[in-house]
Formats: sequence, C-alpha cells, structure tokens
Amino acid sequence: MALKINYVTETKNAYRITKRRADYTGEVGISEELFKDAIRISRDSFASVISEDEVKNLITGCSLMLVAYNTDNMQRVGFAASHYEGNTCYFSSAAIMKSEQSNGLYHIFNRWRIKEGLGNGFNIFTVTTQNPKVEKGIASAMYAFLEKGTIDGYSVQRDQIRGYYGRMLTTEVPRSSDESTNRIFSHLDYNRGDAFYISFSVRKRTRFF
Repeated sequence: MALKINYVTETKNAYRITKRRADYTGEVGISEELFKDAIRISRDSFASVISEDEVKNLITGCSLMLVAYNTDNMQRVGFAASHYEGNTCYFSSAAIMKSEQSNGLYHIFNRWRIKEGLGNGFNIFTVTTQNPKVEKGIASAMYAFLEKGTIDGYSVQRDQIRGYYGRMLTTEVPRSSDESTNRIFSHLDYNRGDAFYISFSVRKRTRFF
C-alpha cells in the first residue's frame, strides 16, 4: 500500500508527536539521524545489548512511524511504528525512554496507530511481544475507541511462539498492573525468548469518523 508522505505534528501533554507516513515506495523514509536516535531510545527502553540490526528490523519497511519529542528540550524520547499488509495493521515496534514511561505516551502512540489503521480500512491489529504491558496498553486504547463509539467491539487471540527473541529483551521480567494479564504471560519461558503473537480483531461501525 503506497501512501503519500505526510509530516504532521501535534502537541500532547509534554510531548510533540510527529507522524510520518509511507511515500510512493510504500515505506517510511528514515534518516540516519533518526535511526541513531531509535537505537539510543531502544537501548534505554529495553536491554542495552540490543543490536543495531535488531532495531533496523523493527523500523525498516514500516508504513507509519510516530516520533515523540520532549517539548522542554525537543529531544526524541520515543517512537512507534506500524506495518500494513493485507488486512492487517501490525504494530511492529514501540520504545520509550525510561524517564518518559508511565506518562501516557504509550497510550497516545496506540491511539494514533489504531486511528490510522482504522482510517486505512484495517480491522485486524497485531503485535508480537513478551511484555504484558503491551497487551494491556493496546487493549486500553481499543477500549477508548469502544467507549467513544468508534468501534462496536473487539476480540483478542494469543499464539505463543517458542524462542522468538532468543532471550529476554528487558533486564527484569516485565509485569503490568493487571494480574490476569500477568498470569497469562507467566506461561512464557523468558530465558528462551518466548513471545505471544497477539491479534485484536475489531468490529467496526459503518462510519467511524
């Protein structure tokens, strides 16, 4: 799917969010400077040993990329990307510096990615993760669209992938504030690098905007 390139900024709370859509090639153009910042943010957010190739795999070929700047110093502090294929909007990556976590930025990223996906006709949103916070965060954003009446509902399906990452990506086993989600993720073998492939199937209204 080839999308026109589009740079949009919007200020939310203490952040300015920049939206980059794919150009005529079907991919978002990523500068060397942005790539270096993506590595810096990823290593702060996850384990410091994450490689440049791993970061490149997360953001190369994305259809949508969101970048957050702290409005105090305009430093890049987070990014999130989606990849469009078939009838699926895949949440390919998201990383936020530890100093900026728990400030609502991940919720903003998820709402923007869902809104863009719905606007492009997708009804399946997927992610691969070993972090229960990711599932809870996407579900929270989905619920916001449900409350607003944008969608009629959604369902969740999880498929466990053995050894997907080859290791645990974070320094500690991640936990969310929802114990039921934590219990589901406790079945993963983190040392082996297990992950869940999670699908959110959305029931859309005929008109949602």
